[in-house]
Amino acid sequence: MASKTLKKLLFTSIGIASITIEKIQKTTQKFIKQEKISETDGKQIVDNFVQHIEVKKQSFKQEIDKLNHLFDDKLLPNPNDIFIESKDTILF
Repeated sequence: MASKTLKKLLFTSIGIASITIEKIQKTTQKFIKQEKISETDGKQIVDNFVQHIEVKKQSFKQEIDKLNHLFDDKLLPNPNDIFIESKDTILF
């Protein structure tokens, strides 16, 4: 359950980052058309932002993976620790 929640959080964060990148691209294109910034500057702004998001995404994914392993290790019993005495009884 925790694993599914963490994966949803990761995918939601990636989705938000994608939407943000799209908004940055549209805003930059608007400024280029209005001649407020050059096309080169606009491309650099978008590229820097995308690069920054990629670094943050990798860092966030690593943290989610750590949490996922922590939850798996702490919340789920080790299969070697489970002893089934009969069909109706499970002992830890």
